[in-house]
Amino acid sequence: QTEMTIVAPGNCSSEEISSSSLIEAYADYQRRCVRTRSKPSITSLAELRRIAASQGCYVSDILDEERRRQQFDTGIHLGDDDNGEDSESCEGGTARGQPHAQAMTVILGEASSLMQPLAAWRDALAPTSEGDNELCLQIQRLCQESVETLDNEAQTLATTVGSWFVADQSGLANLEQSTEDDTHTRSDLLSIESSLEEMAFMCQVVARYCEFSKQMVPSNGP
Repeated sequence: QTEMTIVAPGNCSSEEISSSSLIEAYADYQRRCVRTRSKPSITSLAELRRIAASQGCYVSDILDEERRRQQFDTGIHLGDDDNGEDSESCEGGTARGQPHAQAMTVILGEASSLMQPLAAWRDALAPTSEGDNELCLQIQRLCQESVETLDNEAQTLATTVGSWFVADQSGLANLEQSTEDDTHTRSDLLSIESSLEEMAFMCQVVARYCEFSKQMVPSNGP
């Protein structure tokens, strides 16, 4: 494969940049973009895990307690017909819902939004003359390597969040331990139900991303 060299204005040899270096730098820029865009949701989840660790409990325990508190507060407001607007705002209160699913949705969504225009540019490029062919090939390579980098980074981040999800569920952990406490078992079942709902949503998000990535990152195999 022919290696192109880009020379900055002034034709100074110290400013010559190979196409491979440029492509590598741009792909790394895209990787940093998806990490930066995903950071707030991942940081929020990491902070929630830190709080759970400091309290000696699971993340799901904190979320279950928030749900119970929110349901109690909502019930109080629903009993007052004059506070309809307040009950609506209470329903959208401070409960964090499904933080693992939210983080995974942000990661894969941001990666998709960065991959789509690059893939479209890659597929739309066509040389208008024989002299343009090499330049088009290099731009297509830049787009392709950037898309692959984004896909790999998205999978890495999503895998991390997925491993956190499994470790953060008290119901799943307690299910592996035998217990004769009926009250504790009922509590575990409620926690497991919430965990399964979040897991089902994450599976849908991952499935949609997999279908998308198959189109954006064509296989080089047979």
